[in-house]
Amino acid sequence: MLRARKGLIFGLIAYAVLVRLVPYFLYQFGMNISPQTTVWPWNFSPLGALCLFGAARFTERRWAFLVPAVVLLVSNLGIWALTGKAAWAFAPIVFVVLGCFLLTTTLGLWLRKRRSVASVAGMALLAETIFFLVTNFAMWALGDGSLYPHTLAGLGACYAAGIPFFRNSLIGMGVFGTVLFRLPALIDDRSPGFNAASATVTD
Repeated sequence: MLRARKGLIFGLIAYAVLVRLVPYFLYQFGMNISPQTTVWPWNFSPLGALCLFGAARFTERRWAFLVPAVVLLVSNLGIWALTGKAAWAFAPIVFVVLGCFLLTTTLGLWLRKRRSVASVAGMALLAETIFFLVTNFAMWALGDGSLYPHTLAGLGACYAAGIPFFRNSLIGMGVFGTVLFRLPALIDDRSPGFNAASATVTD
């Protein structure tokens, strides 16, 4: 039972890395990976749900904060290796994204003693909304103005373009959050504390 839980958690971490790398792998075969023109489930990732779940249920909280940092570092190094473009892998927006995931993890600490469906769903919605607002503002503010001019109209256009990404983020949080937060109810929830070797959780 505990092995199944461990496998799911590490499987989702691996998937979070893979889903960021696949478009850049396809780029090697001439695929246009521009988010504006490519049909790809951008932002449909388990990473946000992993941040909330880890903060809510890992005994050693540091692991919850390490997960997004490791996923982004490994996947960005992979992007660099696949494309040869360090500027793509470590653009300033990447650090804003990391900060938002760490904030999601911090918000998840509120769930350590609140396990109701309403509490988890509300925190998930808040986390994804903050992520959408902050990252799109950063995209507009940190850009050179060619895609989104540094005007109110440009900011509005940036947020409008981000709506499909927000939708995918919400769907991803709903799907993967349901799997993660329901798992302890399906597998013995009286196991000892979390550690990197066993990936078990406790209240």
